[in-house]
Amino acid sequence: MTDIAYLRVPSAEEDVAPQLATIGQQMKRTFIDKCRSGRSERPALRKLRSYIRKGDVVHVSAIDRLARNLFDLRDLVREFNSKGVSVHFHQEQLTFKANDSEGTTGSMLRMVEALSGFERALVKEKQSEGIEKAKQRKAYKGRKPTHSVAQIKAALQRHDGNKTAAARDLGVSYRTVLRTCQKEGIE
Repeated sequence: MTDIAYLRVPSAEEDVAPQLATIGQQMKRTFIDKCRSGRSERPALRKLRSYIRKGDVVHVSAIDRLARNLFDLRDLVREFNSKGVSVHFHQEQLTFKANDSEGTTGSMLRMVEALSGFERALVKEKQSEGIEKAKQRKAYKGRKPTHSVAQIKAALQRHDGNKTAAARDLGVSYRTVLRTCQKEGIE
């Protein structure tokens, strides 16, 4: 069994010492990312994922140091557990064990999944409310078109009106071309 630490700080200037103090024990190996949590590219996490072996324990000072959101937490814990690796979050005093004979890790993961679904629903609801308010203020324009009507007409002419070929030519979906044709009355 190898004790491994994963630490993440938002910038190069910040110190990892408080996270090490939270973990509070000597680690065999430490992986440190110096980037914001929203970044999907975290080199030390990528190295950790390839380094871990069955029986290892990954120590993290807090959940927000490892995961960007609940979906990310669920996926990372599942990945680590499937490799026989346990994950221990010190601040929350949570351990997701790889070889859990009592079934508590599975229960905790189901709870995380339920919470992640709840989180996603809240985000979608807030997004919809924001779009509705923007529409009422006439501030919502939707996504800007990637191609002009003239560009779509030209692509249709080049392909003798074949919408599929025109879409492929422009690098857009068939539905985009179809929607523009319906909106502009193009046959």
